[in-house]
Amino acid sequence: MELRYAAHLPEAARLVRRLGRGRTGLLLLVLLLLVLTPLVGVQQYRAHEQEQAARQAERESLSRALAALSGRTGGEDPLMADLYAAAAHDLASTPEAERSVYEALHRPARDKLPDAGSWARFTPDGERIMTVGQVEGRGLLREWSLTRREPTGPSVRPSRDALPATGLRTHAVSPDGKLWAVADDRGSLQLWSVPGGKRVTAPIQAHRSAVGTAAFSPDGGTLATVTNPDGGPSAGRNADARTIRLWDTETGALRRAIVTDHAGFVHALAFSPDGRLLASGGRADDDGPALRLWDAASGRRTGKLPGEVAGGVSALEFAPDGVTLAAGSDDGSVRQWDVVTGRRPAQAIVAHSERVRALRYTRDGTVLVTASDDTTVRLWEAGSGESIGEPFAGHTDGVRSLSFDPDENRLVSADRAGTVRVWDVNWSRYYGRPLSERSLLRSVAAYSPDGDRVATASWDGVVLVWSTDGSARGWVLGAGAGRVTGLAYAPDGLTLSTSGADGTVRLWETATGKTRHTLTGHRGAVNAVTYSPDGKTLATSGADGTVRLWRTASGEYLRTLTGHRGSVNALTYSPDGETLAGAGADGTVRLWETATGKTRHTLTGHRGAVNALAHSPDGKTLASAGADGTVRLWEAGPGTPLRTLSGHVDAVQTLGFGTDDVLTGGGRNGVWQWNAGSGRVEHVFDGVGGVTGLAMAPDSSSFVTAGSDRAITRWTTGDPEAEAQHLLRTTPRVIAQSVDPGGGGWRC
Repeated sequence: MELRYAAHLPEAARLVRRLGRGRTGLLLLVLLLLVLTPLVGVQQYRAHEQEQAARQAERESLSRALAALSGRTGGEDPLMADLYAAAAHDLASTPEAERSVYEALHRPARDKLPDAGSWARFTPDGERIMTVGQVEGRGLLREWSLTRREPTGPSVRPSRDALPATGLRTHAVSPDGKLWAVADDRGSLQLWSVPGGKRVTAPIQAHRSAVGTAAFSPDGGTLATVTNPDGGPSAGRNADARTIRLWDTETGALRRAIVTDHAGFVHALAFSPDGRLLASGGRADDDGPALRLWDAASGRRTGKLPGEVAGGVSALEFAPDGVTLAAGSDDGSVRQWDVVTGRRPAQAIVAHSERVRALRYTRDGTVLVTASDDTTVRLWEAGSGESIGEPFAGHTDGVRSLSFDPDENRLVSADRAGTVRVWDVNWSRYYGRPLSERSLLRSVAAYSPDGDRVATASWDGVVLVWSTDGSARGWVLGAGAGRVTGLAYAPDGLTLSTSGADGTVRLWETATGKTRHTLTGHRGAVNAVTYSPDGKTLATSGADGTVRLWRTASGEYLRTLTGHRGSVNALTYSPDGETLAGAGADGTVRLWETATGKTRHTLTGHRGAVNALAHSPDGKTLASAGADGTVRLWEAGPGTPLRTLSGHVDAVQTLGFGTDDVLTGGGRNGVWQWNAGSGRVEHVFDGVGGVTGLAMAPDSSSFVTAGSDRAITRWTTGDPEAEAQHLLRTTPRVIAQSVDPGGGGWRC
């Protein structure tokens, strides 16, 4: 209509002119303008809106293309992949862009330095990387900037008095990172100070043939070396092949020569953390196993570690406790020995498909990192030998060295071809951080209100309280006969309540661990327990189909809520305390008025039992999880359905509601993080199965899981918008650009 009238404006003007210039004509003209001018404005506004919509569609299309490009380039060039992800989100906040940002920040590979060297270490400040290797026929020791991805400062280059241009065989770095040892295939050894690239001593003729392995003592004052040229086991029958030499790193003088009883070459060396023991590894022989222990001061052999090592020892590393020694072998397996008792785990870690070249423990000794000729780097739980996450893949040749930065959040690896890669090892986000060793099956978990502690329960009826950083365990509760089914902290954190399969509810003082009250009344198991927001009332639900309310101060019984046909599996109060929701085995969710005990709403839709409930922090949304594998979101007040979250192949056993996200767990799928507003899956936390307990931290920044893997694990959640802003801030500005469709080019 507007366009049709606008087209007749010239004709209307001619009509007014025919009517003359009198009052009537003027009035008619004014009336026409009053009617038609807004219509023209609407037309222009709509045209502008269409133009804006077209521009937005173009931006979203380009955003999706950049997000896809980020995914394709992540393995080969992580930094460019980060750029594409940041640019995609900067253009338009599409689901694909949010996902690319999340993957960029969760991608282990953070950077790649081609032609850098075959060995690499972080500098002590963690800001730079030192590399050594042969690059284009030159032997180079270089320092690299991680922000500029290029060498900085002077490089040690081949000359008559510097690194050999060819034949570099091995290296070692002192624990403080200030001294580098480099050896070649002619048996020559050189010591260099870093930074600065100054040689400490004159070249040392350490052996008559290639130096194959070198290791610094913990104080950096001694360097152990052995020869290891190419050849079979029989090639090492001569004395030099079996001799470990210990060198003074200040003077270059030989301190001691240990003639070992290894039948062949010694392939690996490692000092214990206190410097007293030196471990050597080779091939098993007629004289016994492949591992020997030596007194570093006297050179006397102190023991042999029993057991076969298939193909021989190729790498050694002591754990920080000085008791455990890890040995990598030619067949790709890793074994850990107790050097005090000589015991080793019955089962080897089948770590790689080819020879293990490097090993590294974290400072706390809980994680062991391995690198191999199969081009991968892997992380393992040192205690159980179970893998953590997926292999770090991206190298194209055998990986020779590993090094953590001071915070142990990044790992640098270098391969034989000279490529150095930097990996992000953000433990809590990618793999979860174990708070406990595996023991009996854990059933449930709960965060304290201040977020500093986590209470967990196992099937043997014992409740443990942990600090969330895993550093200490507070106290142990014998919570009852049989399985503990529910845990809840009072809002003030002074009381912890437990429900049990024995039909009782117990209230414990968190300061002392003493029992405050024992509540009975349910017929059969009690399935769940929860506090009202003001902490004055405790609600419990049972297999008898009832919900009971108790006064927490005295343990006095208040009333019973009914309505479910069958077991009541879960409970949650609304944040205002006016409504209590119960999840039933009958497939319904009931909402009761807490003041009167009357049923306010009955929510239906699940096919099968409802297992878990959670309110959003603002109280506007209620989430329910069911045996049908779905999670349903409801408008909490009227109980109207909002959306259904589908994707789990097994029953959803537990859930948590954060500020913007819903976490769900159960069965084999790990824990899923959903956007509550859009219903999209933002992330899947792998490496955890059979989740029976999930507790969200009060600030929604982390959560803990308990379940059939028998461990308590703490994870960190992610905020896509915050992560996008972090990625934009940390992407180097020299290339942090994005495409502006309207401007027709790139903008910074």
